[in-house]
Amino acid sequence: MPAFEADDAQMHLDLYREADAEDSFDHFEEQRETNVDFLRQLPAKAGNRRAMHSTAGEITLAQMLHEWVLHDLGHIDQIAELVRARRYLAGAGPLGSDYKLRP
Repeated sequence: MPAFEADDAQMHLDLYREADAEDSFDHFEEQRETNVDFLRQLPAKAGNRRAMHSTAGEITLAQMLHEWVLHDLGHIDQIAELVRARRYLAGAGPLGSDYKLRP
C-alpha cells in the first residue's frame, strides 16, 4: 500500500508567485490530459486500490478522484465569486447590497 503526504498549498506559493499564468495553465492542461487519458485506461475496479494518506488515513483511488473534483470545483467557485464581485456587484447599485460575496 503506497503512502503519501498531504498536499500543502502554501509550499507552492513561491513556485507560482512569479510564474507566467498562460504557460502555467498550458502545462496544467497538458498534465491533466495525460492523467485523464491514463485514468480512462484503468479498469473500474482500480478505484478500489488503497493508499495511506498522511492525515486522512487509508483511502481509495476513487475517494482521491472525488476529492480532486471537489478541489477543482472549489476553484471554479472562487473564480465565479471574483467575477460576481468585480464585474457585476457595483453595477447592481442598491440591489447588490443583499449579496454577501466572498471574493
